[in-house]
Amino acid sequence: MARLSQEKIDEIRQSVDIVDVMGQYLELHKKGKNYMAICPFHDDNHPSLSISQSRQIYKCFVCGNGGNVFTFIQEYLKVPFVEAVMKVAEFGHVDMSGYSLEKRVVKVDEALAPLYDMHAFALKLYMYYLYTQSGKQALDYLRHRGFDDELIKMFGIGYAPDKSILHERFQKEGYTEVAQVKSGLVLENDRHYDRFHDRVMFPLHDEFGKVVGFSGRIYKAQDKNSKYMNSPESDIFIIQKRKRRAVPYHQIFAYAGVKCVLRSKFIGRNFYEYKISVCMINLKVRTLIKACTDSCSFRRN
Repeated sequence: MARLSQEKIDEIRQSVDIVDVMGQYLELHKKGKNYMAICPFHDDNHPSLSISQSRQIYKCFVCGNGGNVFTFIQEYLKVPFVEAVMKVAEFGHVDMSGYSLEKRVVKVDEALAPLYDMHAFALKLYMYYLYTQSGKQALDYLRHRGFDDELIKMFGIGYAPDKSILHERFQKEGYTEVAQVKSGLVLENDRHYDRFHDRVMFPLHDEFGKVVGFSGRIYKAQDKNSKYMNSPESDIFIIQKRKRRAVPYHQIFAYAGVKCVLRSKFIGRNFYEYKISVCMINLKVRTLIKACTDSCSFRRN
């Protein structure tokens, strides 16, 4: 596989208009020769980010963030330079056959490693308990809703039994009680006990595929508890509060629960999907609608 030459990089940069690319993520407004937008790189209330179409650069007059189209993708998506170049190539429909992008190796902060490990361990336990006698009713519920074993395994769906299983196992694995509480998986009152009880469990992943939280759903008709219970924010599970525009697709399907999102995958729906149950608190529906160029459909489970 060939390496990216400067000539190829220049070709990719010239294949797009920075206004078109940034307009996929931000709401732009024409002001004279330039375009203005709310800066996504600091807490901006008034448009302070200027995009020059003639010079193909952007600059925020408040925080100073600026550069070309590659810089914006790097900063906005938090990716390395080469990955930003490949992303821009997609926008510009540049033929990248013969070029490869090596899988990024993400270095994990040693202080956060126990939190990631506990979530990975919890995922395995939840998946195991789904196929035990205590998880039979939860498994029947999933199958009744159209989830077969292949789909369950694909998305790591599990079951949190009606007893504390994580705290005791975490103790045996050597995790401190402070770390357990910090993970959000264990609660502390007069004693330590699991956050999730008697719920179907859906893992929540970060952009690198690591489990950083869970969304637990009730499955019994007589259960009067909240339909969904989500992991709290932690050092590894941070709900993004910055308002960002959805990537441009002709159709956006918004669902009121994780289960509906996974079901849409099962029936082959390849559109941009937004999990309202986890993130909708910080994004108004009208913003979501603006990002959709064709139509929006809303589903409730």
